[in-house]
Amino acid sequence: MKEADSKTKREPNFELLRIVSMIMVVALHYWGKSGFLDRVPASDPGFYVGWFSESLCICAVNCFVLLTGYFMSEKKFKLSRIIRIWLQVLEYSVILYLVSILTGLNTFSGLDLAKAFFPISNETYWFATKYLILLVISPFLNLLMDNCDKKRMGILFVSSFILFSVMPSVFYWKDYLNIARGYSVLWFVCLYIFGAYVKRSGIPLFKSKGGCFLGFFLSAFVIFAARAVFGLINCYRGSEIPYAKVLYNYNFVFTFLSALFLFGFFMHLSVKNEAAKKVIFFLSPASFGVYLLHLNTYSVNWFWRGLLKPDSIGNAALIAAHHLVVVFGVYLLCAMAERIRLWLLEDNPLMRKLFERIDRRGKNEV
Repeated sequence: MKEADSKTKREPNFELLRIVSMIMVVALHYWGKSGFLDRVPASDPGFYVGWFSESLCICAVNCFVLLTGYFMSEKKFKLSRIIRIWLQVLEYSVILYLVSILTGLNTFSGLDLAKAFFPISNETYWFATKYLILLVISPFLNLLMDNCDKKRMGILFVSSFILFSVMPSVFYWKDYLNIARGYSVLWFVCLYIFGAYVKRSGIPLFKSKGGCFLGFFLSAFVIFAARAVFGLINCYRGSEIPYAKVLYNYNFVFTFLSALFLFGFFMHLSVKNEAAKKVIFFLSPASFGVYLLHLNTYSVNWFWRGLLKPDSIGNAALIAAHHLVVVFGVYLLCAMAERIRLWLLEDNPLMRKLFERIDRRGKNEV
């Protein structure tokens, strides 16, 4: 394990994974929210650019939750952690709704305003809702795992992998486990357990950085190759093969494996350059804010479908270049905006004292 930064107690390799995962999330939304992948056929070179990027990046959400299980499985429960995230989601939901009204992107509605004040129960951001539920139940998951020895943890890992990843990937036509393609709390619980297992027991697959990177790339390439074949078949059949959608489920076998291997790669990664560490520690805390800002309900269609229109670009090389510029540009702009929000609304003496007081009062509750 890499040595944690002495001042922040955070490990730069894992903080870098957090940044990379969020960049991947933005990349996914470039293709998904713009509708590009739904409209471009396999006869268009842009089809392969889009789906290759999608295949590399689809593991991003899994990586975020694996990180949570890896670190929080051995941390004391803090109520302030949940309150911070809830406040962050609330602030962005209300502020961005009001901005959309002032800019004319939306017309005022009392019902929509009320919904903006309850973003978790309304699932304004699906990930935020599921993630907060996971954090609430995490102390009980930790109690479960604390009472498991290495053998039982291994059984739990393997059985969860088979039940919630392998079997739904094979028997895809019926969601008999209500795992909702990996968009459910149940899958997040599995990922939390997987991350905790890696922390406590390790995985033999994680023997080398190069091996992990190869595993990540091959897993992603299998997804892409299958999607390319299905796309070509679709050109001749005139209808989509249902299994093509399964390839990009978060609990699909190769999606999970790509996340696990990428996680292993960053476990082995050593960040020694002090300037690089400073940049990583500056950007990493803004990751969740990037998600909330670039995917807000009130401007997502206007921005991704109306303003960008990637499917209007006819050249595959230009699409790839446009994709990279937009993804990194959106990430950096949103990260800067989130750093400002943190400075104004969280990283001030009043809020720090408030959160410390909450944690002192709640430390004996769990």
